[in-house]
Amino acid sequence: MYRYSPNTPRVSFIIRGGASRHVRWGEQSEPQQWSAPTLGFAALTPTYVLRRYSSRINNDMEETAMKTLLTAEAVQELIRTGLPSTEGEGLLVEEITADAATVRIPYNPRMLRPGDSVSGPVLMAAADAAMYAVLLAQHQDEMALTSQFNCSFLARAFPGDVIAKARVLRAGRRLVVMQVEVSTTARDDVAAFITGSYVLP
Repeated sequence: MYRYSPNTPRVSFIIRGGASRHVRWGEQSEPQQWSAPTLGFAALTPTYVLRRYSSRINNDMEETAMKTLLTAEAVQELIRTGLPSTEGEGLLVEEITADAATVRIPYNPRMLRPGDSVSGPVLMAAADAAMYAVLLAQHQDEMALTSQFNCSFLARAFPGDVIAKARVLRAGRRLVVMQVEVSTTARDDVAAFITGSYVLP
C-alpha cells in the first residue's frame, strides 16, 4: 500500500518485509529499480493501486449483477404478506431491475385531500414501498428498515394511479441510499421527490 504525508511532497511505499521506498512527486524511477527481480515482488505504485481499486469496483458490480433477483410478482407477494395494509391499497410491483423498482397504487377517491389532490401520505407510502421493493428483490430480507426519509413536494398530484420509481444511489454492506420519483397517471410531472436510506439487518 502507499500513503501520502501532507507535510512532505512525497509518497511512501511500504514494501513487504519492512523495507520502504520514498519517491517525490514527479520523480522518475528507472524501471529496473521497481522490477520484481530487484524487490522480490511487484512494487505498489500509485497506478498499480488505482488499477487494483478499479478492478475491485468492477468485480463488486459484476457480483451484484449476478445476484438472483426476485421477480416483481414475488416481491409483491412478500410486501402484501408482511404488510397486509398494502393489499387493501391494491399495491402493485410493476418492474424490478438490478438497482431499481417501480410500484403502483391504483387510484381510489379515499386518496384525495381537500382540493382534489392525492394526499402527501399516499405519495410517501408509495415511495417507501418502492424502496422496500428494491431491497427485497436484491436481498430477500424482510427485516430491512427505513433509516432516513426526506420528501420534497414539487407539484400538485392530480387524481390518478400513483407511480413511484426508486433507484439505488449507493449500496454498502449495511446501508443502502436511494432516490424515488413519485407521480400520478393524470400528469407526467414529478409530484414528490424522495431521498432515503434503508438499513440491512
